[in-house]
Amino acid sequence: MLANYIHRYTVDHIPKWVRTARKPYPVQFASDQDWLAHSLFAVDKPGQLSGRVHRCESNPTWPLNPELQKTSCASPEGIL
Repeated sequence: MLANYIHRYTVDHIPKWVRTARKPYPVQFASDQDWLAHSLFAVDKPGQLSGRVHRCESNPTWPLNPELQKTSCASPEGIL
């Protein structure tokens, strides 16, 4: 599943857009597990990941920049 979300930015996964950025960008999540815990995904009625939707909503935890945590919601429920 993680391979489908190539733009996530965690300590475990640094996407191409970060490596090619002109300015440094803070890490959004401590790990892939942290990203999963703070992301919402579209699911179908049986509860399977929807094949029709190829995006998710996530709420960064900013593990290396605690000052940014004030600008984010503390849990995925805050995204709704």
